[in-house]
Amino acid sequence: MIINPSNISAVIKLAFSYTPKLLDHSVKRLRTGILYIVSGEYLYTWEGSSFLARSGDLIYLPTYSVPYNYKVKPVGDEPVQAMQVELELNDIYSGKPIVFSNCPVLISEHDNSLVRDCFERIISCQGKKDSVSQFLIHSELYKLLAICIKCTDDNQLVFSHRVIAPALNYIHENYRREFSVSDLAELCHISESQLRRKFIKVTGKSPIKYKNELILNDAYRFLSDGEIGIGTIANILGFCDSFAFSHFFKKMTGFSASTYKTNAAKQKLNS
Repeated sequence: MIINPSNISAVIKLAFSYTPKLLDHSVKRLRTGILYIVSGEYLYTWEGSSFLARSGDLIYLPTYSVPYNYKVKPVGDEPVQAMQVELELNDIYSGKPIVFSNCPVLISEHDNSLVRDCFERIISCQGKKDSVSQFLIHSELYKLLAICIKCTDDNQLVFSHRVIAPALNYIHENYRREFSVSDLAELCHISESQLRRKFIKVTGKSPIKYKNELILNDAYRFLSDGEIGIGTIANILGFCDSFAFSHFFKKMTGFSASTYKTNAAKQKLNS
């Protein structure tokens, strides 16, 4: 996609840092959004496609995109936090919106510190009318737009999202059950090697690691809550017994489930 910056009118309407109040929400966008996840995770779904975004990920949300849904949840003890810019992005000659995609796009490959600095500078300068602040806002915004254009220009990445969507949906609905990579490949009508390659390209990890991290997130939540025992947690998460769960938890984290549960209880008492 070739876009001449001199033909773009980019006007920021809102820029803010926040903790989401709506944890499960359906959206029909009327203007462009760019979202950066500080902590937690967002699951986006639309028309049979989906992706899971986590801390450090950037998400491009095009105006007039297909309707989509997002679900938000914390990872471990950290609350969900995000920074977001809402803008009107139009062609100055036609007045029509400029879009790089017809659906939300996950942008995981970028300079994390650069992107975070962009958002923080835009948010801190918002509302200031002096020339320096205005130039700084537009400079940082164009950096973000350049990253969005580069990612959405990669048609193969968008295609990969769609190809593995059945596998992603299945994992999110069944991650507490046993299934194989071959089962997922069959759902997507591709070979196991193709599935692994595309899965890593889109999510940054293998299907099994992706599944295990979903289980681990639930484990963190149950252990932090402190209301149920480790044996019950193991049963809920699909393990044959508490020993299997404890082995899994220590392998994933480096420390025991009982230690984490005890420390979480102490933090509650001290808070």
